[in-house]
Amino acid sequence: MFTEDVKPQTTPGAFTKPSATFKSTVQQTQSSFVTAERPPTFFFEVTMVNIEFTEELNNPTSEEFTSLASQLTETIWLYLQESYLAEDIVSVVITRFRKGSVIADYEVNLRQDTVDVTDLQVRDVFLLALSNITSKNNSLGIQVDSLYVHFNYPTFPIGKYKGCLA
Repeated sequence: MFTEDVKPQTTPGAFTKPSATFKSTVQQTQSSFVTAERPPTFFFEVTMVNIEFTEELNNPTSEEFTSLASQLTETIWLYLQESYLAEDIVSVVITRFRKGSVIADYEVNLRQDTVDVTDLQVRDVFLLALSNITSKNNSLGIQVDSLYVHFNYPTFPIGKYKGCLA
């Protein structure tokens, strides 16, 4: 068994607190590795209607992908940082874009020692922030009713929970 410091993934458009380092304890058993500690990560999707999908959004190294990922990540990050969950949130990472106007899949990573924060709380904080913005503040056209929590995503998406405040 060995322990190492693991820095959060840094990709274009990812916002990460500068001091974020996770302890990851990995145990080797026969020919596989089991991660004993991993920071909590929640997976979401949201639809943006003011953006037109292009093939460049399929390529995470394209300027169009990185630009849109940066804009969306900054938006999500700022809303989450204005909430009571701010100290627990380490990073927001856009993982991909899909057709359907533009659907963004993203993850919200929490501090290693976070214990009482759920994916539904993160969802509700973002929904509350979205419901309070005006069209001027929503240049991406993020649809409040499109926010989904992916359970067991990305390894085995067994279902979605359609987000709502009520």
